Amino acid sequence: MDDIANKTDRTWIEVDLAAMRHNLGVAQATGKKVMAIVKGNALGVGAKKIGAELAGAGCDAFGVACLDEAIELRAAVDNPILILSYTPASCVARIAEFRLTQTIVDGAHAKALNAEAQKIGVCIDVYIKLDTGMSRFGIFAQGESACHAAASEACEIFQMKQLRVKGIFTHFSMADMPNRDTYTAWQIENYNAVLEELRMLGVTQQFLRSASNSAAILFHPEAQLDMVRAGAMLFGVSAHKDGWAAGKLEEAIAFKSRVHQVKHVPAGSYVSYGGLYQTRRDTKIAVVPVGFADGYIRNWSGKGMYAVINGAKCPQIGRICMDSCMFDVTETNVERGDVVHLLGKGGISLDDAAELCGTNNMEPIILRGNRVPILYLNETMDDGSLGLESI
Repeated sequence: MDDIANKTDRTWIEVDLAAMRHNLGVAQATGKKVMAIVKGNALGVGAKKIGAELAGAGCDAFGVACLDEAIELRAAVDNPILILSYTPASCVARIAEFRLTQTIVDGAHAKALNAEAQKIGVCIDVYIKLDTGMSRFGIFAQGESACHAAASEACEIFQMKQLRVKGIFTHFSMADMPNRDTYTAWQIENYNAVLEELRMLGVTQQFLRSASNSAAILFHPEAQLDMVRAGAMLFGVSAHKDGWAAGKLEEAIAFKSRVHQVKHVPAGSYVSYGGLYQTRRDTKIAVVPVGFADGYIRNWSGKGMYAVINGAKCPQIGRICMDSCMFDVTETNVERGDVVHLLGKGGISLDDAAELCGTNNMEPIILRGNRVPILYLNETMDDGSLGLESI
């Protein structure tokens, strides 16, 4: 759909909303409720737009990182919105006003929220977070004795009158690593131990159980429980390549640019800063207006990155600059204005690109600069047709 690229003459990102709906369907096929994780402004491509599209496709709930993200998203969706990390008690009034759900990270946090809610006369929905092996946010629940203590702490939270416990969740740290499945199993064991202890302590209140992130949705059905949390998979990036091999996910992101100059340089020419690359032959170079200010990571320089131009893989050469980088197009028919498929659909996959510099497959898109517009493809319109919109 390169005709769409006529809307910009530089660098842009296309988000295929039909692919995102497909990937949501993969999560929905578990038969569980689905929470879409759209933190970081949905990897920087627009949480309000993505949220509204997924809500229309039957998504049950949404997860964000912080209060400001939740308030922004509330303008677009009516579904439950979970703030996944700590929010101070001073914000209880805003949590209540915008009908948000707050994560409880420990007992002291719960007490502070409850006291403030009582002070201003409101009740708020909460999820209790258990740290079963991530050692990040949550009540520590790693090992038998810790699980006993965590259950006691959680039991006290259930008794706090201003807090409505809607769920208890945990997060896996190695579900995307098949060689560490025993650790994931141990996390599940810790989680279940706390819930069993709560039952023995007399907690009968109904709540949602949630443990599965994208990796667990794809590879650990035993952990899917009542609600799964789909994040990276919605964008078509897989926790490991088996997700692609199984044909489950569709790439939803395409990072593209245009050729701004084509030039010929002789053998022995240095390309870009620092003499990182020297041509070994007479070389035709395409200068492309994308750099690390656009999310095209500088650490990719000389690591084997390539772009696809007119169907050919063209190696990235030299140091990646802030606003531009160069590709060897000696063997390719390339002209000024040709579309360059940088990352995602049509180019190197986000998964493969991430491996080249030891980063996360979501980082390049999240690092997108403000000057990189987003084009939405296949948006569901009110009349059921598909459209195009941009921001």
